[in-house]
Formats: sequence, structure tokens, C-alpha cells
Amino acid sequence: MTDMPAGAPPEVRVALVARDRRFVRVASFLLGRHGYAVETARSPRSLISLLERNGADVVVVDGSDSSNAGAQTAALLATLERPHGLVVVDESSDVRPLRSRAAVAKWSSFERLVEAIEHAYYEAHGSYGLANIP
Repeated sequence: MTDMPAGAPPEVRVALVARDRRFVRVASFLLGRHGYAVETARSPRSLISLLERNGADVVVVDGSDSSNAGAQTAALLATLERPHGLVVVDESSDVRPLRSRAAVAKWSSFERLVEAIEHAYYEAHGSYGLANIP
């Protein structure tokens, strides 16, 4: 991972929630090569069983499927005991964050997605106080 602080966990578990098969294949491959453990779900509802089975540190949700996908996922994560970071990706190049959640354009630079995941991880787990993503 990029510039991980000393003592950071060696592997961040990412749950990728998207219906776009091409995005799931590309993102899963690239995130896996980057050292993340990646699991996928097709909808915010199916995310529940994924989190119960395998857990996750950060959830990446494709907001281009539905305008409510990011909000649904944030509401779902708020009901769980364990903290989870959340990153919303969207087709638009003008993605607005969901409250304090990271948001990136779906097909933007892969490094932007990695930065957003790392930021969401540290924000959710209260560690290391990384600066906000520009």
C-alpha cells in the first residue's frame, strides 16, 4: 500500500459492492495486486452476508448503480458493531462525498482509489490521523 504508517496492518480487507462486472473484475484485480484482500457483493443487501462471513475493513460501493447505494451502505454500516470505512465510486467525474465519506470517480486513477481506501481505513479505525484527501 502507499506510504503506510509504521505498525499498519499488513492486509486491509476490502468489500467491493457493485453490479458493474467490468469494474468488479478490474478493481478486484488491481486491489488484489496492491495487497488488499478483496471480496465482492452485488448489492448493499448482499453485503450483510459478506460482512458476516468474512468481515471487511473498508467497503467500496459503486454509487453509479443507484443514487441511494452509497447512502444505503452507509446506513447499513452504521448498524454494525465493528467499524468499517466507506468509499463511494461513481461514473461522474464530479463525485460528491457522502458526508465525511471518501468519494472518487469510478474510472479515475487507481491511485486515487487506493488513497481513498487507506484514508477510509484509518478514519474508521481511528489510527494514524491521515490528512484529508484533496
